[in-house]
Amino acid sequence: MSFIPETIKHQITIRLSEALGLICLGPMGNPDPTDMINLETHRIPFKQSSMNLDQWSGTFRS
Repeated sequence: MSFIPETIKHQITIRLSEALGLICLGPMGNPDPTDMINLETHRIPFKQSSMNLDQWSGTFRS
């Protein structure tokens, strides 16, 4: 990977200059993204609440 300038080093997503359309997760320097993924997952409202399965009874009927 090419040198990443300091101005974009701490952004969440960083575009790779040598591969168009590809991005890598940041912040750079932490090769294990588990903490960031866990923090983002806990922001999803349904993840933190208990689900009422009765509300889903007719959702996937054709």
